[in-house]
Amino acid sequence: MAAQYLRSQDLTPEQSQAVDDWWNKNDPDQITYEFVDNTRYAIKGNKEQEYAYDDIRCGGCCGFVDVELDLPDGTVLLFGFNYGH
Repeated sequence: MAAQYLRSQDLTPEQSQAVDDWWNKNDPDQITYEFVDNTRYAIKGNKEQEYAYDDIRCGGCCGFVDVELDLPDGTVLLFGFNYGH
């Protein structure tokens, strides 16, 4: 069975806002993280999504960011990406 990937277009408005807020706080000028790839998302506790998240994470190289974003509904969104070269 293929892993259930959570894609950016699958995010709820609240999840998208949490990701946007993270970017605005951590890279407002969009110069800190160059060449972003292997962007990944999962709802913490959803084992299929977490497996897919880890699969994407393991396929990346160079620098990486992985964070947990608390959402208003009490869930946690795992968000990460690779960057560099």
